[in-house]
Amino acid sequence: MPMTNNQTDWRALCAELHAALEKHDVTWEEENLLDQSAAALRRPKPPSLKEQSLKHLEVMERDGHYLPEIMQDLRRALEQLPE
Repeated sequence: MPMTNNQTDWRALCAELHAALEKHDVTWEEENLLDQSAAALRRPKPPSLKEQSLKHLEVMERDGHYLPEIMQDLRRALEQLPE
């Protein structure tokens, strides 16, 4: 099972399962599920909580709604987090 930072990489696992199932004869219902999973895998991965938080910090800094010391501490903490 694909793992990153001791967490399951569900997107990679879904892609692996999809690839394995495509090699076998499947029912109509299973074929429909394969089509749905392929479509889901084509969609872009949503931004991580870390990416979203850093983006919010940028907006707050740009608009002047912050205390510089707190923002620097928050930014350093967020940047150390895994994706």
